[in-house]
Amino acid sequence: MGSGQLDEIKALFDEASELDMGAQASFVESVRQRNPDLASELKELLTHSLPTSDTLSDAVSAVASDVGTDDRESRIGQHLGPYRLIEQIGQGGMGAVFRAERIDGEFEQQVAIKLIANHAFSPDSIERFRNERQILARLNHPNIASILDGGTSSSGTTYLVMELVEGLPVIEYCNAHNLSTRQRLQLFLEICDTLEFAHRNLVVHRDIKPSNILINTDGNPKLLDFGIAKLLDSGETSRPQDPATVIAMTPDYSSPEQILGLPVTTSCDVYSLGVLLFEVLTGERPYNRQGKRLSQIEDEILNTTPTKPSVALKRAIQSQGTHPGGARKLASDLDVITLAALRRKVEDRYQSVSALSADIRSYLNGQPISAKGRSFGYVARKFLSRNRWPTGIVAALLVTATGATAFHIDRIGAERDRVIHEAQKSAAVTKYLQNLFEINDPNQTQGKEITARDVLDRGTRRLEAELVDQPEIRARLLTSIGAVYSNLGLKKEGIETTRKAIEIQRSIDSSPLLLRSLSSLAQMLRLQGDFNLTRETLDEATQLAEQMANKDSEAYAWVHFEYGELHLIEGDYEQSLASFNRARDVLARLPDHDPEFDVHLFASMGQALQFGGDHTNAADHMSKALEMLAELDHDLPVERSVISHNLAVLLHELGRYEDAEPLYLVALEIDERVMGPEAPNLDIVATNVGRLYRDMGDFETSQIYLEKAVNIVRDIHGEEHFFTAYNSKNLADLLRDKQDYSTAQAMYTKVLSTYKATLEADSPYMASAMLAHAQLYVRTEQFDEAIKTSREALRICNLQLGETHWLTATTKNTLAEALIRTGVTTEAETLLVEAWDALFANRPEHDTTLAIANQLTILYRNTGNQEKSRYYAQQAEQLARQ
Repeated sequence: MGSGQLDEIKALFDEASELDMGAQASFVESVRQRNPDLASELKELLTHSLPTSDTLSDAVSAVASDVGTDDRESRIGQHLGPYRLIEQIGQGGMGAVFRAERIDGEFEQQVAIKLIANHAFSPDSIERFRNERQILARLNHPNIASILDGGTSSSGTTYLVMELVEGLPVIEYCNAHNLSTRQRLQLFLEICDTLEFAHRNLVVHRDIKPSNILINTDGNPKLLDFGIAKLLDSGETSRPQDPATVIAMTPDYSSPEQILGLPVTTSCDVYSLGVLLFEVLTGERPYNRQGKRLSQIEDEILNTTPTKPSVALKRAIQSQGTHPGGARKLASDLDVITLAALRRKVEDRYQSVSALSADIRSYLNGQPISAKGRSFGYVARKFLSRNRWPTGIVAALLVTATGATAFHIDRIGAERDRVIHEAQKSAAVTKYLQNLFEINDPNQTQGKEITARDVLDRGTRRLEAELVDQPEIRARLLTSIGAVYSNLGLKKEGIETTRKAIEIQRSIDSSPLLLRSLSSLAQMLRLQGDFNLTRETLDEATQLAEQMANKDSEAYAWVHFEYGELHLIEGDYEQSLASFNRARDVLARLPDHDPEFDVHLFASMGQALQFGGDHTNAADHMSKALEMLAELDHDLPVERSVISHNLAVLLHELGRYEDAEPLYLVALEIDERVMGPEAPNLDIVATNVGRLYRDMGDFETSQIYLEKAVNIVRDIHGEEHFFTAYNSKNLADLLRDKQDYSTAQAMYTKVLSTYKATLEADSPYMASAMLAHAQLYVRTEQFDEAIKTSREALRICNLQLGETHWLTATTKNTLAEALIRTGVTTEAETLLVEAWDALFANRPEHDTTLAIANQLTILYRNTGNQEKSRYYAQQAEQLARQ
């Protein structure tokens, strides 16, 4: 650029500086029509404009004087060390950037060389330029343009040789490739990860803007120009009066503290990332500071709040008809994330780049974001908005007394509609249903609040006298009412009503309906814990089906389903899957069936696979169940609660506590809202929430939930029931961890006694309780009892679950610990290695896996095998970092 052009651009800049922003754009466009290169230089200067016109004019004059003195065009062809300058490719506040080639014959290479004349700026500027070399040398990252060389020429010009990056600035790249909002966010996350790396190395970039982030042909970002970065450990302070500050930052992307001359921290980069995110999402910037005086910018910082990105996007579409990546609207979470990064006060912003990127990842995964808080309703809405689940989740044992339920409260409405359709000719049916489900007449209610039980009681009483001449319809309605009684926790009423339906069906030889009522009764008995009577009822249903001419009915599929659920709760997962598959085969032969059945079937098959250790197929089946649930034309909140709870337990057992917590809370919210605060099924969720908080170390909260769970089942089923024992076992685990050993000991003894009286021999539940008891014995240094109890637990695990199951491996770990404490190291070594192989393959994230690695490290160290000790120490270190 010659001196004549410099004079011209300075004159143009002075003229443009007097114009408002809109007029500036028109002015630059008029210059572009006659001289595109000059217009580009002018636009760059205007983009970098800051504070007062006098200060800015001085800065521009300094740059112009420097450029004129150095005569950049004369540098083409100049040699700097082993490099020759080819062409100028950039101009920044601290120096010009040239494309160069290596000419010493060592190898062919093209590079970018940034240079600056020592007299161009203050001594501080030269020091910052030299600082850039030190910074880049310590930032070895694939997404940061690497430093290759540097030095000072014979004429006193300091230069820096850098990797030549071919690519587009990030905004241009997003628009050129028409990236979707999701793709833009994923690219933005790569930028965040790169900047986070710099922060970990105590480096603040301080000039994050699109032109400093190029996206190469492979779609990978490259961060450029750490020339004004600040080493956090350098002791450097910012001085707002320093002229170099004017050309060392870009006001539209600069944080309030940078502009106001306050101390610079990593939070400055967080703010700049917020601006960048705003522009990536909307195509606009939250503030436009071009041409504004310092006083105007300060007022804007102190007194205005940026527009929401969603509003800016809408405005851009209305004015320009364009929208990034085809997006026509943005989710409210993206507004919250972006504005949280742009908060004026440092303490109100995200405290780190990683916190910002974590919220973006949560948004992409459909999970709650931290910037929006963790209110119950919000967490629930985020979970319920997701209709697909990850398919690679490793499953773990869920010790629960419930399976998928066959009927729900909202099913009775659908049942009513089907009955009406099938009995259109019966005025009595229509009248009955209208009277049953429309009881809001004040003459009847007399101001009393009508509950679901009131409706059911009324319906049952009316059926004693009505529809006598239509027994099939009467029996079918009784079956539906019985199921809803059961789901309300009124087990006794549910069983009694269903048995009335069965008596009617037996009297009229209504085989298909009788088959369905028997399977419904079996479900209620199973959920009440009467497994022997459950099996007797299903055996009766099977004998009835064998007598039917056509066994291929949905009712017979339900019988197989209930067999599967019974085997599932008894711990016979192979037989459970076989029964579920038989139900599936029957459904496959039917031309049509209730789509809800598929939801229940796939969810329960997922559990059977999960408990049996087939983690991938388990996740696939549970995901399929959720997809089917979302496709139904009506909502099934209870089923959503069941599946979300099961997934929460799965994540919990994997040690992913933060992911499990919101899912548990969703299940709890649905159950309390739909079933009522005293619903008996709440004990299952309350138990697992208590277990979660125990594992998270919040013992006080844990005890509240666990005691609640025990009280619920004790009030319903009594002291000697399996459900009471199961919940008591979890409370005993907590008391053990709280070191209340005497109370825990008494509870474990009672639990094992109840299990022996209520469960099949060698049940996995027994093994689980024995393992917990053995762990208590280890804590209290009763090692002989610990070895005896854990050996029996291991026998059951090997018999029922197999060697690779997590419960088997965990039991081996406890047994090995007790053996080591008694000096039996050879057997302990074998057990620990087997446990390690199983858990590292299936549950590497879990705390037990890490504990085993530490055990092996110590064992081999004490036995003198330093090589193996180092190996497991490295494994433990890697697991601890995950």
